[in-house]
Amino acid sequence: VNPTLNTWLSGLEEANRASNVSFLRRELDNTDLANLLTAADCVVLPYLEIVGSAALAAALTLGRAVVVSDLPYFRESLAQEPDAGVFFRPGNATDLAAAVSTFFATDVSRREAAASRLADGLQWEALVAPVGEWLQSHRRSSSEETVAES
Repeated sequence: VNPTLNTWLSGLEEANRASNVSFLRRELDNTDLANLLTAADCVVLPYLEIVGSAALAAALTLGRAVVVSDLPYFRESLAQEPDAGVFFRPGNATDLAAAVSTFFATDVSRREAAASRLADGLQWEALVAPVGEWLQSHRRSSSEETVAES
């Protein structure tokens, strides 16, 4: 973990010690992630930029609505079911807090139903294919690697 990030997270942990916020500073396996998402009242994805998200797909698949950064990928992903998510300006803590309040102002079961409807339409193959295509298009051929190593 980045030392600066580590210090920042420690400060947040201290500030939120009496609240119901938990910080996990470790890698999660698939079971841990599924358990946490299933137990969560609200899933927050505070990206500054994004082109795809297995985290969003996992949350929706488990019937969890989200609070997400207002970025084109999230807008496009949630367009068919607006109740499945609430948007906030990336990097804006005040806007994030307001989005979480807005999230809970609507019946969460209604939001979760919208998330589940979106998940029903998810095609995992379609989520993975663009990543594979990008990797293929950026893969150096073995002759290029030999030249680069020389």
